[in-house]
This record gives sequence, structure tokens and C-alpha cells, in this order.
Amino acid sequence: MSKQYSIFTSIYAALDSYCDDHPERAEEFVDYLSDANPHIWAGEASGDPAIYEDFLEFLSKVDYENLSVYQIAKLYFAQLDEYYSATIRFVASLSEEEFNSLLDKSAK
Repeated sequence: MSKQYSIFTSIYAALDSYCDDHPERAEEFVDYLSDANPHIWAGEASGDPAIYEDFLEFLSKVDYENLSVYQIAKLYFAQLDEYYSATIRFVASLSEEEFNSLLDKSAK
């Protein structure tokens, strides 16, 4: 698994973990989680392949090797199209501690 795909799946897993714990808010994330789902196709892809391709393009413009997954998520969602506005707002509101807690929970 490439480092880029690992970062992508980690971000997805953190958001999915949040929705598992807060089903009442899951509807806010359904568009992004459906489009980004890395478990639909074999290989390194997302449910909507354009999402992962856009993520790779985003990564090509930042020094992601020197950033945490949290920092990458913040930068990535800040530049996304407003179509994912609920997810963008949620990620913007997360502290690094909250995000890392979601990552830890998703790894279990």
C-alpha cells in the first residue's frame, strides 16, 4: 500500500469512526463517505475514483512527507468543493487530539 493511499484511508477511517459513534450525524457525511469509500473497488481507489485522483493531485502540491495525517486532512478539506460542506466544517472544527483519537479508535 502506498503512503498516499494509507493517508487517504486513515482520513476516511477517522471520519467513518466518528459516524459509527454518532449515527444521528451520519447523514451529514454520507456524500463524502460514499464517494471516498476505499473498500468498494480492489486496489488503491475510492468509491468514486475521481475522489482519490483529486486527493493524489492535492498531495502533489504539498510537502506531505513532513505533515501529520491531521495536518493533511485539515489542508485537504479546506480546499474541497462546497458540495462536501458538512464534512468540511466538521474537519475544520476538529482538534488534533480529537482527530488522533478517531484514528486510534478506527485502528482497533
